[in-house]
Amino acid sequence: MCGDLTGVCVKSLMTNAQEIMSSIATLLIEHRSEECTMTPSEISALCGNCSRLLTLWDGVLHCLHIINPKESDYNEAQKFIDKALELTQIIGMSVIPKYHGTEAHLVKQMREVEGGLFEFDESWTEQYHQVGYQFDTKNRNKGSEERRANVLAAENRRVHLPETQAELKKLDGQKRGKRKATKMKEEELKKEKK
Repeated sequence: MCGDLTGVCVKSLMTNAQEIMSSIATLLIEHRSEECTMTPSEISALCGNCSRLLTLWDGVLHCLHIINPKESDYNEAQKFIDKALELTQIIGMSVIPKYHGTEAHLVKQMREVEGGLFEFDESWTEQYHQVGYQFDTKNRNKGSEERRANVLAAENRRVHLPETQAELKKLDGQKRGKRKATKMKEEELKKEKK
């Protein structure tokens, strides 16, 4: 299914990239169709580059998750990013906007956010994209970008407050809706009369 390769699965893929991509190369070579224009050595080289690319992105995430990073960590992160983007182009993959954001802004943000971006990961980003899309759809007529951003930040804080979470848990066990609430009251009154 689409979207299954996230979080722990991606970490496992990056950690075992060489072994996995080597197995994939072997399978592709063994089951290569006659129409395939790639030679076995080209297939091996492409899978090897994919393995290196996964390892480079793993290096970027490693640097990103360092608490209180130093200048050497910023430099190492930028080196991993530069090499990953260079290899992306060599392989012939599309350079998506997320890559530009990583190349141009990630290390800068690591420097600017006190303590670093150690809590940041792809699943957080994906969740934020989903929440952001829902918010954008709901609030597209709210005026300026700044006003929408302030409303989103306030709403996000409010939803994640421990008090809000506790109240939502209380509601989970209750029946909701006007008619259901009325039925619940009627049942309570019947019990009291007996």
